[in-house]
Amino acid sequence: MRTGETQMPVKSDSCNPKANEAERLQKVYRQYLSNSYNSRWAEGNAGNAVMIEEQRKEQIRLLRAYDRLPNSGTRALDFGCGSGGSLEWLCKLGGVAANFHGVDIRPEPVNLATRRYPHLNFCRAGEGRLPFPDGFFDLIQMHLVLSSILDTHMRTQVCSELNRILRGGAAILIYDFRVNNPGNPNVRGVKRREVLALFPKYQFDFRSLTVVPPLSRRLGGFCSVLYPALKLFPFLRTHNMGLGIKMKSEETA
Repeated sequence: MRTGETQMPVKSDSCNPKANEAERLQKVYRQYLSNSYNSRWAEGNAGNAVMIEEQRKEQIRLLRAYDRLPNSGTRALDFGCGSGGSLEWLCKLGGVAANFHGVDIRPEPVNLATRRYPHLNFCRAGEGRLPFPDGFFDLIQMHLVLSSILDTHMRTQVCSELNRILRGGAAILIYDFRVNNPGNPNVRGVKRREVLALFPKYQFDFRSLTVVPPLSRRLGGFCSVLYPALKLFPFLRTHNMGLGIKMKSEETA
């Protein structure tokens, strides 16, 4: 501020629902860093391992079915990348690291991802415009993001921005809760019709998967037998995975 200028009063965050939602997300994600929360997703738990394996197999199946597996020319984004493991896995399917980007609202996971996977590109993004040009990406993946954004307006703005940076004919892959989580009030299930409303100029293919996580984690040594049997019951599947292909006439939002 130059000498002689008067600083305008800062408005309360209560006047900015978007800022409130971003602040809430930051607070919730900090809680997720606790040891008690992270222990739920311990890699040594057989239920966790089989849920992740199922998720990745379904992702590969969808990408292959629509000829969208990464190749040397694919530019990909993991929106809500966390500590970078999912982006690293996606890149290993056939991409070139220099073309793979991860974005997260939280500085701590972005810093961790940068240290763990220095060959990939990570940055922190706020609630505004993402630092990429229109139609830049060929593939975007977004895991457990929409269910975490409780503010409807912010959800719409996030999806509009993702649509802007995805080229026509490219794909977005979404994995998220399809039901509310009674053990976590900070997430809200996202119905297929809501995804279709957020991305209206896309053709989606959906699959339901992931047996109720608290139940899956308790299967222990019987997991390899019981999990395939339990996932036959649709009411036990808590998540959707959807691959959406953007119409080529819709280059920008």
